[in-house]
Formats: sequence, structure tokens, C-alpha cells
Amino acid sequence: MSAGTSEFFCLICFLVCSCTAQTAYLGQNVTLPCKFTSNKHNNVTLVQWRRIDLGPDSFILLYKDGRFHPDKQLPSYKDRVYLQDMETRDFSLILMNVTMEDRGRYECDFIEEGRHETSRTTSTTTLEVVEPGDKDGGNTAGVIGGHLGVVCLILLHILVSAVFF
Repeated sequence: MSAGTSEFFCLICFLVCSCTAQTAYLGQNVTLPCKFTSNKHNNVTLVQWRRIDLGPDSFILLYKDGRFHPDKQLPSYKDRVYLQDMETRDFSLILMNVTMEDRGRYECDFIEEGRHETSRTTSTTTLEVVEPGDKDGGNTAGVIGGHLGVVCLILLHILVSAVFF
């Protein structure tokens, strides 16, 4: 297997493993994860949370050029979303009073600039919303997360086999 193919499998494995799934009950608050280790001396120039299933400009929260941009935010998320902790680089999204319309795929994307480089990091989370008392609701994230884990392990196995055999 060529080096390019190995890199492709490594990229696929990274992308699959960086996706998460969560289940929230209608009306509760939920935190969608987006926390990465980064150099605290780098300047964060962009933090954006989007609903990727609603299109490219579907901003839930946008921080750019040193300030938040509520005018770019989808109206249904106004006054319902907050970042966990900008100071510690925990860009997890706190979504208050979850509604059925909040179901979907969320993407956290941030850019930081250092003295000699710029880096971009992206994470995807799928949110499922269930009615309180739904007996299958608690299982959804585990099933989705379990499937992602299996796919990641299979891809990792293929990658290791290709490199060593």
C-alpha cells in the first residue's frame, strides 16, 4: 500500500473518531463537546458552531475578529447558546432548553494563529432529542457512538495491516 493510501486511511479514521453523538431530553440543557489541547499563547481568531445539516451559513454561534456576532446567528438559538470557557480553550457549546428542532449535526470549528503557523480544528456532534420518559432515548447515543467506535477500529485495523503486512 502506498504512503498516500495510508495517509488517506489515517485521515478517515481521524474523521470518524472525531465525530460524537449525544442524546438530550426535550427541555433540558446539553453541552456539545469541542475541547482541544492548544498553545495558550496562540491567538484564537475564529470560533464557530454551525448546524451543518442546515447549510453553510447556519451559525449557532460565531466569534470572529475578537468579538461575538449575534447578528449572524440563527434566530432560534438567540439567548440559548453559550461557550463553556474561552479562557481554557473549551469551546464546548452549552445549548439551553433543547427543542425537537435542535436535532441535527453540529460542527465546531476554530482557528488559532501562532507566531509561525495557523491551525484549524473541527469537531462534529450529532444531537438527538427525545421526549422525557422515552425508554429508547437513553440508548441512542450509545448505539451511534458504538457504531462509530467499531468503524474506527476496523479502519485502524486496515491501516495497521496495510502498513505492517
